[in-house]
Amino acid sequence: MTLKDLRLKLLVLTGEAPADSRVLEALSEAFDVERVCDLASAHEALAAGGYDGLLSLPTALPRCGIEPAETLLEAVGEGICAVSPEGQLLWANPGLRRYSRTVLQRVLDCCRTSAGELADANGQAQTARHTLVQGDAVYEVVCTPVRDEAGTLVEIAAVVIDETASRRFQRKLQSLNESGAELLRLGGAGSEALSLADHLDFLERAVQRCARDLLHYDHFALYALDERTRRLEAIATMGLPEKVRDIEITAAETGQGITGHVGATGQSYLCPDTQIDTRYRPLGLPDARSSLCVPLRLQDKVIGVWSFESHRVNNFSQEDRQFAELLGHYVALALNMLRLLGLQRRCAADEITETVNAGLAGPLNDIHAEVTVLMDEFIGDGPMREHLQRVLDRTSQIRDLTKHLVEAPVTGLMPRQGADADPVLAGRRVLVADDEEIIRQTIQDVLQRYGAVVDIAADGVEAERLIGERQYDLVLSDIKMPHRTGYEVFAAAKAKSDAIPVILITGFGYDPNHSIVRANREGLSAVLFKPFKVDQLLDEVRSAIVG
Repeated sequence: MTLKDLRLKLLVLTGEAPADSRVLEALSEAFDVERVCDLASAHEALAAGGYDGLLSLPTALPRCGIEPAETLLEAVGEGICAVSPEGQLLWANPGLRRYSRTVLQRVLDCCRTSAGELADANGQAQTARHTLVQGDAVYEVVCTPVRDEAGTLVEIAAVVIDETASRRFQRKLQSLNESGAELLRLGGAGSEALSLADHLDFLERAVQRCARDLLHYDHFALYALDERTRRLEAIATMGLPEKVRDIEITAAETGQGITGHVGATGQSYLCPDTQIDTRYRPLGLPDARSSLCVPLRLQDKVIGVWSFESHRVNNFSQEDRQFAELLGHYVALALNMLRLLGLQRRCAADEITETVNAGLAGPLNDIHAEVTVLMDEFIGDGPMREHLQRVLDRTSQIRDLTKHLVEAPVTGLMPRQGADADPVLAGRRVLVADDEEIIRQTIQDVLQRYGAVVDIAADGVEAERLIGERQYDLVLSDIKMPHRTGYEVFAAAKAKSDAIPVILITGFGYDPNHSIVRANREGLSAVLFKPFKVDQLLDEVRSAIVG
């Protein structure tokens, strides 16, 4: 059987210029040929149906502009198609043909559904929009009418936009903002009653959850920047060896790896391949092949760095960088809120102390003046003068105590007079390390009154030396001291003997080196937040020694 036997019906678009009659005669031998001169006529004929094919002669191309238009549409990445009002596909570009048969059929259904609405538009240009959800994919279908000169709808041009990535981006952005808001609540309802150590622990767990569930990162280290020393201290990690906390990194543009560079410049850094990036410095993940590092910023101030690593080359994208920067901003705000929370509690205690002192000063002066006058009146009355002298002595003691509170409001300690030896503390050797003289001496006085043997150290180096030379039943160390952090003193004590209980002391809203969180995992006995009372101190000391 030949083409002539089939007698297929062929529509030939010739254009307005005379067509080569030889071509038409040759076609007529095999097909039933019908000739149209312009594109609009071709659309009408095709819409009426009955044709098996369309042929455009070269004479039609310059006038109708089909070749440039098709070339352009073929190159467009989005799916584009022409559909009849009945839902029949007339033409589709490669962007649409890449979709599955199911998606394509649903696009045609959208066009057919829109035909009625668009046909009633009285010739006014408009569009109809549809949202298709196919599994995890989301598509936006925009249908636009194509009309003839009379305004009649002849076909529908549809553009199919894949919104899957955009919708996923929006959902992830919303989740990050919700998680960031949770970080700023520092523990949720009732958290105002939590200690700062509880807040710190909550923050670390929240950061790990966000990194794992939202960013889908399993290996990271979160660093806090010490403004005085410019050191970057690891305050939280996930999926990295514990030794990463011992790596010394300083915020510097060169020589301190990507983490130090970001800490110094405040600019994010994306490393697609660690083996060819000369700035990369291993942080602890074996065979790390790519990394992402973002600053923790408070406006123009860098307070830390968040560094991520992966075993895969080119694992992090620019979108990953944007999300990490956003979440890093929330982490920085949460850390700053902890600092402010600590300062608020400290200032509140100072305000109470100052109020008490101001309220006592006037009455004490009045008592002192009145007793002095009375003593002058009772010259010769020995017993009465002795009684009045005792009153004067008592007022002097009260004045000294209030003066002590003014000079050292952060301790909140008032040494007790004449305390009996405590069976738990008696004979116990205790080390107190704090760079504030009034604090370490006050704690020493309190514990000695209950029978403890107390050594004191003015900084971390001296504390480590004493730990190496002597045996201690308990170590109390301030977190922020010159030369050594509280964690380093804690680690020195545990290296000497894992049985030595350690209590850390802080007066700051958050621990910039995260000594509390780190030491908690390794057997920290307790944390004392300044100001604290004698009873608090004694209770924690007894509990730590008894174990």
